[in-house]
Amino acid sequence: MANCLKARPGQVALLKEQDQEEFIGVAKLTNEREVRILRQLQFLRGVVKIKMEKELEPDVHLLITHYAGQDLKSYCLCRVGPGPPAMGIVVGLLTVVQNVHNAGFVHLDIKPANVVVPVNVTDTSAILLDFGLACSTEETLCGPTGTQGWMAPEVEELEENEENEEIDLKLADIWSLGKVLLFMTDSCTFTEQEKDLAETLGKRMISVDPDERPSLADVLSQVWQMVGHL
Repeated sequence: MANCLKARPGQVALLKEQDQEEFIGVAKLTNEREVRILRQLQFLRGVVKIKMEKELEPDVHLLITHYAGQDLKSYCLCRVGPGPPAMGIVVGLLTVVQNVHNAGFVHLDIKPANVVVPVNVTDTSAILLDFGLACSTEETLCGPTGTQGWMAPEVEELEENEENEEIDLKLADIWSLGKVLLFMTDSCTFTEQEKDLAETLGKRMISVDPDERPSLADVLSQVWQMVGHL
């Protein structure tokens, strides 16, 4: 029998098998939009998988997702046991976000807590969690959207409930990715050459001017030029 902590909308709770304490997944209450977007992205490698979903009342869904691994912060700061190389995780994370963008969506809450590192040492497909703020690339935001400290400056400066200028949401995700890369260079183990590249790319990605940020295709091209294949 499964046992789950009670959760308010937006909160998550671990779901375990009551008898064996075996991890089953993460349960959260969310809205129809997150479920709809996540369904459309299930074919992408690196997007967290839906284990179960049920509508409890209009626009309130119980969403249970499953992944195997540890979040990026834990991987970097207190890594336990084997795991993929840090540069492999960089490639995996950049790739999944690029694929999400190509599918017509943005995440808008990219941060270490929403990235899972697989337990398999040969698997570099970083897993992206929590699509609660995700939306179409064509949407216009009505205020700051994301986590403070991980939001692009043009997103953080938006006026609440005001008609805002349209911004390129893909470039906002790229800014957040740059912050994650810089977090990794401070916390994870890289070779000296890999660290230099990750720092250089991360600093370019967090440019205050969105137009000065590189595309994900450009970033991935530079990474692949160095590492070849992992």
